[in-house]
Amino acid sequence: LLIGTGFLRMGPWELTGMEVAKVARQRFLDDVTDSVGQVFLAHALQCARCHDHKFDPVPTRDYYSIQACFATTQLAERDAPFLPSENIGGFAERKYLDARQARYQVQLKEIEAKQETAGRRWAAERGIDFVSRAEGLRKGVAEENLPPQRVGLDTQDLGLERIARKGLERLKWEYERYEPRAVTVYSGRTPEVKAVVAPVRMPAQRMTAGELEVTCILSGGDPFSPRDQVTPGMLSAA
Repeated sequence: LLIGTGFLRMGPWELTGMEVAKVARQRFLDDVTDSVGQVFLAHALQCARCHDHKFDPVPTRDYYSIQACFATTQLAERDAPFLPSENIGGFAERKYLDARQARYQVQLKEIEAKQETAGRRWAAERGIDFVSRAEGLRKGVAEENLPPQRVGLDTQDLGLERIARKGLERLKWEYERYEPRAVTVYSGRTPEVKAVVAPVRMPAQRMTAGELEVTCILSGGDPFSPRDQVTPGMLSAA
């Protein structure tokens, strides 16, 4: 079972901000389909992706029928402990990330304290009770009774705040280098890809959330040119 699921996960998968999710998904399915043919049928199937095989009895419909077997095969990265045999040397470098994180957090607290002091002064000058903008917006306080959004902050403060927030966001990515992950497959609907900003996770509602893929014959192998729908199956000439 481990070898089988590992085999599925080793297909090509590179989804970046420059890639179209549907194209990346189709590239994975094409690789799985052709690999299944080579491994279990001793026959490459890639030629039938765009047209009926010219020399062997492999019609395009059969190619996509085999591919339909993997329509619910999805990829995910899951949390997993390090194995005793894995090399975790160099992880002491994480302390430098901790220092940067602490520095950014101190900067934000100092800026927030400065902003609160200015906000309290602004409220006192108007004879109203002070309430922060975040709390006031949650409670439905009228805009005229809320301190200005950037009250008390100068351009330097705004620049430091932006650097600190972006730095903390970047650190999330850097910390992941030190977190163990297992690349896995699961069965479920195809999740919607809105942004490539985090590892691919298995949805909590994997059988109900997302698209239930319908496999069709693709004109020229183009995922945006579907034709006849097919059902899961094997070679009709077998």
